[in-house]
Amino acid sequence: MQLTNSSPLELARQPYVWLLALAGLVSSVYLSLLWRIEDVAHLGMSGLFLMAAASLIWDRRSSLTLHSHWLPSSLGAGLVLLSLGYSHYLVGLDSAHFSTEIINLSFFACRLSPFISLLGVALLMSGFRHLRQFWRELAIIAAMGIPSMISTTLSDISPITARFTHFLLSYSGIDAVLKDNIYIYLSLGPNTQGAVKVYEACSGLESMNYLFGLSIVCLIMFPLRSRVTMALVPFAAVSLAFVINSFRVMLMAILTALQNKESFDYWHDGPGSLSFGLFAVLALGGVYMLLMNHDEHQRLKARSARGEGDFSTLKTKDDYLLPPDLQISLDDIDPSASFDFLETLPKD
Repeated sequence: MQLTNSSPLELARQPYVWLLALAGLVSSVYLSLLWRIEDVAHLGMSGLFLMAAASLIWDRRSSLTLHSHWLPSSLGAGLVLLSLGYSHYLVGLDSAHFSTEIINLSFFACRLSPFISLLGVALLMSGFRHLRQFWRELAIIAAMGIPSMISTTLSDISPITARFTHFLLSYSGIDAVLKDNIYIYLSLGPNTQGAVKVYEACSGLESMNYLFGLSIVCLIMFPLRSRVTMALVPFAAVSLAFVINSFRVMLMAILTALQNKESFDYWHDGPGSLSFGLFAVLALGGVYMLLMNHDEHQRLKARSARGEGDFSTLKTKDDYLLPPDLQISLDDIDPSASFDFLETLPKD
């Protein structure tokens, strides 16, 4: 596939134009669904993941192979229609019909439908034979929602979060007591006492899923040379999200003891709650940049050890940059074979 400066009519005759339009339609319906159920946090993250996948496709637009048969095309069309149909059904519901079952189904639809839709579009574009060329985009979209679905089947990690938060409070010199592994009682003075309950929504699991997905995006778009480091990046992202969320729970406990309900609501459910997610993303970006710089330093060090340094590390002689395998000196240069550049300039 190669984009050229063609007229709009000629572009409309190209099959990839309609397929790209279909991918845009599916993404628009999906983002509308997130807006409809007021999942603001996942809406912003979804936009980031979708832009990352679109960027990869755009960079390889001239090398993509578009060829499919009737079987993968039919399967791909069925997947796209299934995702569009169910998303359209959820978007059309009013708030009175959002029961617990619908909310659960909408959660799974928001996490799984992007992967199903992109898989269907990829089958329409390339079929089974060339589906592998979209593995990076499929991995990014899968990391956007599938970890959240898997985490719902795991045990509640609220007791672990509560214990670690209690450790942070105690280490900070605050009088805190942990009861039943989820209740934290603390006292900041005679008249400043309070308690918080760390339930599942405050365990930090969703933040851990987001940073895990972002780590996959970073590894795909900016790969590292060391496989050991690449394997440790997702683990570091999950650990970072857990620690930052524990500091958030610590702040909630302190505000409860201070009886500052306005600040508590701001940092718990208001705009302040999104600040911790932003800080976690920035922290992951900073850590990954350090890993990239370390990886580049190790690469240059390995090249230098093999004698493959770049021109900035080559030794010079008499202000001449020469390849390391070329032995030459000024005595080897024939002055009669040289010429003066000034002689070639036009005279007034």
